[in-house]
Amino acid sequence: MPVLNRAGCARLSPVRRWLTPLGCLCLLVCPSAALAASSPLAGVYETVIKGQKGQAAVLNGTWLISFVPNGAYAVVKEPSTSTLLIGGSSSVAGNTIVFHDKVGPLACTVSGQYSWSLRGKTMKLTKAKDTCAERVLVLSTTAYAKVR
Repeated sequence: MPVLNRAGCARLSPVRRWLTPLGCLCLLVCPSAALAASSPLAGVYETVIKGQKGQAAVLNGTWLISFVPNGAYAVVKEPSTSTLLIGGSSSVAGNTIVFHDKVGPLACTVSGQYSWSLRGKTMKLTKAKDTCAERVLVLSTTAYAKVR
């Protein structure tokens, strides 16, 4: 039985909070009948951004990016992991990944291309071509650790 808050809404566990935006995103960008090949990056990754100053200071904190096997992704920032900040689709070819943001208040209007590496549970994204400064900071400032 779910625990209800004072407004009568069910409270979600931390895992369910990040799954909710990802599930909603999949309904928006993933046609269920035509799923792409499995993404080598499927899973949930976490990083901590520190030391940003000025307007970029809002990026300081813990970030999570979730990839589902068909390449859809969701980006959230703790503690508000129930709020989808960026959602979209990605395509992987070799060690290159292209992000196509589709929804969310921090979504960029242009695609971004990155090289990626996955060693053990550590994912590193390096900008190849991206004009969206905020996405560059969130994706490539530090390595991400696979947490799920």
